[in-house]
Amino acid sequence: TIGGATVEQDITVTVQVPDVTVLITSSASAVVGMSYTLTCTVSGADNLEATISIAFAGPNTASGTGTSLLLPLDPLDLNDAGEYTCTATVSSGLLTNDIVLTDTEEVNIPIPSLSVDVQHDGGNTIYAGSVLTLICDIQVPSIPSNFRNGVTVTTSWLGASGNMLATGG
Repeated sequence: TIGGATVEQDITVTVQVPDVTVLITSSASAVVGMSYTLTCTVSGADNLEATISIAFAGPNTASGTGTSLLLPLDPLDLNDAGEYTCTATVSSGLLTNDIVLTDTEEVNIPIPSLSVDVQHDGGNTIYAGSVLTLICDIQVPSIPSNFRNGVTVTTSWLGASGNMLATGG
């Protein structure tokens, strides 16, 4: 009010919500028997005075609050393979609606490679009626020794016509 006169003016204020993002990252290559961690991180919500809830869905699950959530898979096994989704919900009194974001990560675990070595004790010439011992040595080099007790290897011996001669574990 100036000299008995009142002056009014309207102004428009536009409030922008910051760009909030969610991202899943992994700690290393997926190798059976080794430690592997998925991390879900929310960024951009620092000034919202928000409660951030994060949840992993997939073959394994985890949930918590904060800007980061770890899902350790230790030791990693073949059952851990699959699609993992991280859902982050940002709630704040400064927002009309919650912000819900998701990110997806596919965990692919390569099948361990086998090394097979077949030997026999008969030298270069084998005579009919003689005893021949075949030796099959199977190595699973890409699986750590502390995890090998969960691996089953079955050996089968087939004859020239494809018939089963022997099998064993």
